Amino acid sequence: MPGIYGQMGLCDWGSSNGLGLIFLHDYLMCMCFMIMSVVGSVLFLVVPKVSYFCGGIHFRNVYRNNSLELWWTIIPIFLIIIMGYPSFVQLYAMGMNDKPKFITVKITGHQWYWSYEYLVHFPSLVSLAEELGVFKEYNQGFTKGSGSSEESSIDFGNVSDWLISYDSYTITASDSSMDFGYRYGQYVDYPMVLPGDSNVEVKVTSADVIHCWTIHGLGVKMDAVPGRVNTSHLANLRPGFAGWGGCSEMCGINHWQMSAEVEVLSVEDFILWILTWVYSDMKDEE
Repeated sequence: MPGIYGQMGLCDWGSSNGLGLIFLHDYLMCMCFMIMSVVGSVLFLVVPKVSYFCGGIHFRNVYRNNSLELWWTIIPIFLIIIMGYPSFVQLYAMGMNDKPKFITVKITGHQWYWSYEYLVHFPSLVSLAEELGVFKEYNQGFTKGSGSSEESSIDFGNVSDWLISYDSYTITASDSSMDFGYRYGQYVDYPMVLPGDSNVEVKVTSADVIHCWTIHGLGVKMDAVPGRVNTSHLANLRPGFAGWGGCSEMCGINHWQMSAEVEVLSVEDFILWILTWVYSDMKDEE
C-alpha cells in the first residue's frame, strides 16, 4: 500500500506468534464475511418476496418446521467449532513451547521505563560463536582464552555466567528530529535486542505498580505484576524485524513514556552484540 504503508491493516510480524495472529484474524474475517453474506442475502432476497406475495412470513410455518429448527441449531454449532478451533490452537501455541531456548530475557517495569536483563552462559555462547565463525569474521580483539598477543583483547576463558542489564527510556523528540516517518514517543535509547531464527523466553515482572509489556508485531501482551513473574515464549524470530509497543496499563502520570522497542538481529550479530556488552563491562572494571 504505497503512501499509507503501516496505516491500514495489521502491523508487520516478527515472530511465529505474530504471524499466527495475522492468519487467525484473516481467517475469522473471512468466516464473518461469509456469515454476514448468507444472512444478509436471506433477509434481502427472501423476506421481501414472502412479504409481497404471501402477505408476510407466517410464523406457524417456521416454528412448526422441525427440519428447519434442526438445521438452524446444528449449523451455528459447526460454525462455532470451525471458528473456535484455530483460536484454541493459536492460544496454546503462544503459551506453550517446550523447545530449548537460545536465551532468557527478564523485563522489569518501572515508573516510567523498562529494564532488560540477559543472563548469558558464556562457555556455550563462545562455543556457538566459534562454530559460526564470529571471532574470525569480526576481528575486534575478542579472544576465547588467554595467551593473546593483543593488548586490547580480553580473556573470555575465565568467564562463566555474565549478567547484562540496562534501562530503556523513551527519547524526547526535538524539533530537528521530526522528520518524515519519525515515531514520536516510540523510539527509545536502548532497545531490546533478540536473536533471529531462534526461540527466546521472556519473563515479565514489575518493581512498583502494574504494567503491561506489549509488542504487537511479536504477538505479546504480558502483564507485569509486582511480586509475580509471567512468562512468554517467542519462536522463529525474523531477523531484521523492528517492533514498537509500550505499556498497556495506566500506570501513572508519565504512562505515555513507557515505550518499548525491539530489534531482532541475526544470531551472529546478536552474539557480537553480547560480546560487545561484556567487553565494555570488563573494560570498565579494569
